Amino acid sequence: NSLQLIEKKNIYEMIITKWKKLVKIVLERDSKSIFDAEQNAGPLEEIKFWDKRKDNLNYIYEQLVSKEVVEVKTFLTSQSSH
Repeated sequence: NSLQLIEKKNIYEMIITKWKKLVKIVLERDSKSIFDAEQNAGPLEEIKFWDKRKDNLNYIYEQLVSKEVVEVKTFLTSQSSH
């Protein structure tokens, strides 16, 4: 049982580490990247970028408040107190 808890904790921590890297990539993107990629990028492309960024941030938020993430957080918090 103790071994199962340790394994579960390790798996959750690996998942969180990967997820943190993905979130960091999303957060570090800026609108300058669209102008680097497209020489003829204009205001419409920038609006599309910010609209997509809003969607990505909303999706991240939805994940953070999801039942599954709350359960993982609760589990990891309980394990760190041991």
